[in-house]
Amino acid sequence: MFVIRGKLWSQAKTSRKPGLSSATRRRRRQVRRSVLKALIFLLPVVSLAITGEACRKHYQLLEQQRCLDDAQNCIRENRFREADLLLRQAIRFTPQSSEAISKMAELLELQGRRAAVLWRNRAAQLQPGDATTRLDWAETAVKLGDFALASRALEGVDQLTRGTARYHKLAGALAWNLNQMEQAEAHYREAIRLEPTSEASLLNLATIQLRSRNEVIVEGARLSIEQGITNSTLRTTGLRQLITYEIRQRAYDLALNYSKQLLSKPGAKYADQLEYLGLLYQTRSPELELWLAKLKQTATNSVQVLPLGRWMAKVRGPGETLAWVESLPEEVRNAEQVSVFTAECCVALRDWRRLLDLIKDQNWGEAEAQRLALSSLGFRLLGEEMLSREAWQQALKHSKYRFESLSLLAKLTTNWGWRAESAEATREIANEFPAVNPAAARSETTPDDKKL
Repeated sequence: MFVIRGKLWSQAKTSRKPGLSSATRRRRRQVRRSVLKALIFLLPVVSLAITGEACRKHYQLLEQQRCLDDAQNCIRENRFREADLLLRQAIRFTPQSSEAISKMAELLELQGRRAAVLWRNRAAQLQPGDATTRLDWAETAVKLGDFALASRALEGVDQLTRGTARYHKLAGALAWNLNQMEQAEAHYREAIRLEPTSEASLLNLATIQLRSRNEVIVEGARLSIEQGITNSTLRTTGLRQLITYEIRQRAYDLALNYSKQLLSKPGAKYADQLEYLGLLYQTRSPELELWLAKLKQTATNSVQVLPLGRWMAKVRGPGETLAWVESLPEEVRNAEQVSVFTAECCVALRDWRRLLDLIKDQNWGEAEAQRLALSSLGFRLLGEEMLSREAWQQALKHSKYRFESLSLLAKLTTNWGWRAESAEATREIANEFPAVNPAAARSETTPDDKKL
């Protein structure tokens, strides 16, 4: 015999709980069976759901990494529009990915677009304890001229990071741009103390000393740049600083001499050739026309055409400049930024019909809102109010959720004297980007900002 809780098996089998009918016991058994069946059925469903969610997340991570890798390749090949689309796709997969957001900031920074500062800010918010991300934010803000955000970024740096050379370099650069020369010099001296072999810090310190009123200090800084900088890249940077200094002193002949030296260096850029052109103009050199003809001949892409075109528009006027641009090969003329510049020349000439004919069938990519706004401008000044309003609404629609585009619309309409449209763009900025001051967003000017 088996004993169960003090009872014989035969007794336990025949015993019943008092007060329970057979029907109740039957219902309880049925409930237990139903629950057991439900558990048996749901277990694989739940397991499948968990597995499916894990697979979905894994797929998203793989796709995000593919987009990041492809975007990096596009950036290396200067295919910025494709890189932008890939990075936005990566961010849609994982909106909180600091890697994707930082890469987007890097892309925008390469293009000189101020929206890069906001993306750096977002990356820093996602990694509040990461000093490197915060210093990246400050560096981008300094490069792109947003000194208020640069100050904010550096103010949030912890004490340990404040003792690094990189922090003092950035703080020195910020102070320099804010014309706080004493603070800038102090920061660069500290950076040199922390990194005595850093020629970049030595160059920055010498650049500050070029602005001294003490001639001895200035001459020492000049010698430091001319003789103390051995790194070839920094040496070209030093020559640029000397050119800037001599131009500020209106010593154009000396600046021209340094510019010739710079052009003989391997690290000279197209911008240095343009600087030389400007100095030839300032000194009324007979070499000017030959050098200008050479630059026109060698300008084979938008990177070269744009700065040369802007110099010509300022010195020779938009009419001559537009004639030159229209003589360029079609693939150069139709480049996005060249198309924008050509439209600006039409605006400067107040040739509205020519403007509309030029831009009506174009697509300016990231600058499409500007094209639509210029269409609205052209139609209005030709008296076609309905078409003007339609183009403006399209510009607003295209700018939806795009801070840079909305800011541009606000700037343009403010400077054109379009109060109603400026208010519309400002409201959109306030609604979609509440952390940004709309008044600051429309405070800057662009090349076609004249009131019309």
